[in-house]
Amino acid sequence: MTVNEVIEAFARGEMSGGASRCKNYPKGRLRIEGDKLYNYNTVIAYWFNGIMLINGTRYSRTTSVHQNRLKRQDVKKLVVDEDILKEVMRHGNLYVDTIKDMLRGESI
Repeated sequence: MTVNEVIEAFARGEMSGGASRCKNYPKGRLRIEGDKLYNYNTVIAYWFNGIMLINGTRYSRTTSVHQNRLKRQDVKKLVVDEDILKEVMRHGNLYVDTIKDMLRGESI
């Protein structure tokens, strides 16, 4: 798969796929593992209750390109910082209402 194909596959809800394979990342430097999209070892997007949470923390130029491609996907999405993303991945059920409110643009 190409990088664009991996991002589009993730947006469609596919649970696996990868691009840019190498010795250290045999599944790909950009890869889908279940409900998470990784760039190297960093989760850059996560599916949560039908909403794509995009990690908006800045990393490298290449990661920013991937993040911007995710933002252009035609799905329900919300950009959050890395700390919020990690917290939702750990304790998702506690954040369902908060994430829905954020998606609606309500102040939290």
